Amino acid sequence: GDLPPVARASVAPDRGPTPLTVTLSAAGSRGTRGGGPIVAWEWDIDGDGTVDSSAPEVEHTFAAAGVFVPTLVVVDAAGRRSLPATVEVLAGNTPPVATITSPADGTTFRRGDEIRLEGFVGDAEDGEIPCADLRWDVRLGHNAHSHPTAELQGCAPSFRAGLGGHEPGNEVFYVVELRYSDRGAPDAVSLTGRAQIRLNPVE
Repeated sequence: GDLPPVARASVAPDRGPTPLTVTLSAAGSRGTRGGGPIVAWEWDIDGDGTVDSSAPEVEHTFAAAGVFVPTLVVVDAAGRRSLPATVEVLAGNTPPVATITSPADGTTFRRGDEIRLEGFVGDAEDGEIPCADLRWDVRLGHNAHSHPTAELQGCAPSFRAGLGGHEPGNEVFYVVELRYSDRGAPDAVSLTGRAQIRLNPVE
């Protein structure tokens, strides 16, 4: 039978410091059989239940920090309305940028090697990140799954490599992730920055 149109909403960028200017797009929205093309776009950007823009693409600036959920409803030529499509905007905070400087992704190791990790994190709001706030997750992978091996902290921790009873040829590897969750800004949620490398064993 005849179906209502389908709304598709997207936003770029979806997070950053205030004032945050974003572009909201209805690209991908479509009419369905019997209803004809999309003829109207209704954006409720601030969540107050009223239409703030009737354009398929709109630029908007969020001056205050917080989490905002703009909503899009489209109307087809037959007057039928879509279900709402939403996007989420995080204003007032910039995601941290985590960087692993050593070892490089794809570095090889032997059983028993001591692997020294080095990395740092930059964050626009938090400034210089103390080494004690950096967290490392070391997992031993086998085929398509992995197991927690160690949780470390600091700018340059280390761990002893093992294979957990597996042989090097059994598709065994390490996945190492550096992460940091920032303090956020007033009225803004905390964001987490991550970086990841894979280490491969040799005979």
